[in-house]
Amino acid sequence: MTGPLHPKTRFPDEAGEGWGTCRLCGGTPWYMVEVDFDSGSTIPTIGETLTGAESEHAGIVVSYYKTSGEWGTGTAAGTVEVSDCGDTVDGLAFNDNEILNGSVGGSDMMTVNGRGLEKGYGIIYPVSYLVFEDGHNYCKTHYNWRFGRKHREEIKIVVGGDE
Repeated sequence: MTGPLHPKTRFPDEAGEGWGTCRLCGGTPWYMVEVDFDSGSTIPTIGETLTGAESEHAGIVVSYYKTSGEWGTGTAAGTVEVSDCGDTVDGLAFNDNEILNGSVGGSDMMTVNGRGLEKGYGIIYPVSYLVFEDGHNYCKTHYNWRFGRKHREEIKIVVGGDE
């Protein structure tokens, strides 16, 4: 009853188990990369593409939050969240101290402080709680609801030794 899982099942827990989604619990989760920054000089625009100068990782700005400093003086620090950053490596994007260039804001908008961390949103389950059937993953609850009767009807019960 196991088979291929959603491609984003690479986030292992402490036991090394991956995570996946149930087709009926909400489909595919979405993923964002949360990037801490410092030396921010230009306010990012929602929908703008940020690209790492070294790693060439890229993502579309979904939100940003300034925690300190000023944009005009190049001292702004905070967090920017980007989507569609599909080229993460082990859930990480961008490099520490990497300059981010923007499609709207231009070059050297901000500097990454640490690494960008990919975060999943939506309903996800440990792989051990998922069952693969008819080309899709289902949580055990939805699997039993959708396929339980089918599998019960396939079981023949023989009473008294005759069929």
